[in-house]
Amino acid sequence: MNESIEILIDSTIMEAYRVGDKDATRLMYKAIDGDISIGICSYSVAVLWASPQFDRKSEIGFTGLLGFLKVVDFGIKSAKLAGHLLRETDCTGEEIYFEKTMENAIVEAVADSLSCPVVTTSDRIDGPSNIEYVRMDAVGI
Repeated sequence: MNESIEILIDSTIMEAYRVGDKDATRLMYKAIDGDISIGICSYSVAVLWASPQFDRKSEIGFTGLLGFLKVVDFGIKSAKLAGHLLRETDCTGEEIYFEKTMENAIVEAVADSLSCPVVTTSDRIDGPSNIEYVRMDAVGI
């Protein structure tokens, strides 16, 4: 099932959709129409649900939207890689210019296992060389 995922999104895409961003809305409509297969890591869903701006109305709407996305749980291999990425960042001092969060590390590890790019709204799209980051506004939608 997960082999068919074309792109993996992080919580920034879902938050952009929540606030009505046009690019995020077009991207989600493409998923709803079946024009693109979009994955989201279960950890990114947790980050979204934890947002102070996330209310009951958001919860109902996003629960429906998740039916058109492929929610990817991360297993032990991805968990170990995420931990390694966090440790590597801490050891090299990269946090000075790229604040690696747990979500970044988990999403990168899951994208690595799926061999697909990560789509984000973040300006900080620097990860391991084998992980392709794409800004949402650069995705052909």
